[in-house]
Amino acid sequence: MYSTTPTFNLKVVLKETGLAADTLRAWERRYGLPVPNRTAGGHRLYSQRDIETIKWLMKRQAEGLSISRAVDLWNEQIGSGTDPLAGLTQEGSISPLAAPIQPHAPDTTLDTLREQWIEACMEYSESAAEQTLNQAFSMFPVEAVCLEV
Repeated sequence: MYSTTPTFNLKVVLKETGLAADTLRAWERRYGLPVPNRTAGGHRLYSQRDIETIKWLMKRQAEGLSISRAVDLWNEQIGSGTDPLAGLTQEGSISPLAAPIQPHAPDTTLDTLREQWIEACMEYSESAAEQTLNQAFSMFPVEAVCLEV
């Protein structure tokens, strides 16, 4: 069973899952998953279970489901009394004392991101294409991304 204690900030979750901040916020807003706690200052705090939930949803996307269908599947399993995370090992889970995962290489360029985006599109991987664009928008001005990618 994964810990439900709110421990991790948004930055840790993004590094652990590889998901873009905008995407995660959209999932929270549109689909109600995950449901982070908030600090007194309004900052999000996630549990290990929240992180594993995000990974579970991403895995369903990698299998070809849309995020809305993945959330529906999650909710169906919860509604039937089945824990979607039951049986998963906790070996890959992070601990508060774990070393941080290294962010994307600092030498990432728009050329590199364009190549990643084209590759994702050629593989019909909507989630990978979206993540690449989100990464580009987080690193470069909107105008540069729109013109170069």
